Amino acid sequence: MVKETVKKLNKTIVIKVGSNVVITGRQKVDSFRLSELATQVTILINEGYSVVLVVSGAVAAGKGLARELSQSNEHINKQILAGLGQSYLTTEIFNAFRTKDIRTMQLLITKDELNKENNLKDLLLESIKNNLVPVLNENDVVSLNSFGGYDHLALEVARLVNASFLVLLSNVDGLYRESLETTEFAPIFEVKSVDERILNLAFNNKSKDGIGGMRDKLQVVKGAVTLGINTILANGKAKDILTRLILQKEQVGTHFCVS
Repeated sequence: MVKETVKKLNKTIVIKVGSNVVITGRQKVDSFRLSELATQVTILINEGYSVVLVVSGAVAAGKGLARELSQSNEHINKQILAGLGQSYLTTEIFNAFRTKDIRTMQLLITKDELNKENNLKDLLLESIKNNLVPVLNENDVVSLNSFGGYDHLALEVARLVNASFLVLLSNVDGLYRESLETTEFAPIFEVKSVDERILNLAFNNKSKDGIGGMRDKLQVVKGAVTLGINTILANGKAKDILTRLILQKEQVGTHFCVS
């Protein structure tokens, strides 16, 4: 249950949820994971935070619904998959949050909307004031990958709402580096400067269903920190990850701090 109070805008968190978090290996929306997300967002809201979600996965979800498509135009096929998957994903998000008495509001946008950013900014801020949780998705049916990936969309949203935190959730525990003592990979907890040394630590592989790899995420992180937004990379499948990060200040994920 959400406390019915008008939210203040000085503690706004933008959370980007990657397709590898909310879509299963069988191209189904992971209702369990969405329920866990809704529970954690409810706790954050009741602690006085405002939350904006950026959720990817429409194309991946569409793959689980589509029958065999013509191979004549791959670009259009992806737009068709996005259309199929978007309605499926949005319904599952709505249902997960409704059980927590949270009202979600979907915004499908393309990069062109940023040319009218004052309207988009006002819409987001008024939604937050009215105890809604905006859920933003790229409108891939109209303009496929216009932002170059959901991490970039999340950065633009964080800028518009002057977020205190940008949290990028994927299926990895953070930014990894190879340990000097072993061949195991160990996540870095805190990064004070996203310089070339840090960028070179990134894995250049891209996720199966997502767009950007770790280096792409780090470019987004660099932009966010430059704007004065503290940014965290973390594993969205880890139990209670959001409350552990934000409320308990637990040393999980990789934290990129504003100097």
